[in-house]
Amino acid sequence: MGALIIPQEDFHAVSLSGGKDSTCLLLLMIERSMPIDAVLWADTGMEFPEMYGHIAKVDEHLFRERGLHITALRSSKSFEYMMFEEPKQKPSCLENRARLGIPPYGSAGLPASSKPTLSTRRSTGSRGRISFNSMWASRQTRPTAARTFTIPW
Repeated sequence: MGALIIPQEDFHAVSLSGGKDSTCLLLLMIERSMPIDAVLWADTGMEFPEMYGHIAKVDEHLFRERGLHITALRSSKSFEYMMFEEPKQKPSCLENRARLGIPPYGSAGLPASSKPTLSTRRSTGSRGRISFNSMWASRQTRPTAARTFTIPW
C-alpha cells in the first residue's frame, strides 16, 4: 500500500478510517467519477484483523477502479507508547485543577447561574448575550467546525 504524491494546484485527498461513513464516501466518489489523488489511512497497529481485511478489499477495489492504492500512515512508535509512556507535553487536567485548588470533579462549586456562557456581539454593536443554541435555532443548518490535527509521526 502507498502511492507517490505529486504536488499540484488542486489536490483531492480522502481520509479513510475504515468505518462505514468514510468507506461509503470513498465508494460514492469512485462511483460518481469524482477526483481522487490520494486515500490516506492511519494505522494504529491495534486494529482488529477484520479491519485489515476490509482495508485490503477497499484497496483492491480502489486500484481496480482508479489505479490508486491506499496510503497507510504508521508511526515508528506504538500506540501504547504514545498513549501511556511518552512524556507528557503539558500537565493533565487533574494536575491543573489541583494546582488551582479546584476539586477534581464537578463545577468547582460554582452555582449554575455564575457559570460562564458563550456570548457574542450582535451586528448592531449592542452587547446583548445570545446563547449558542438560540443563536443557531433560527438557521436551517449548523456551522461545520474546521479542525486542524498535527500528526506526531
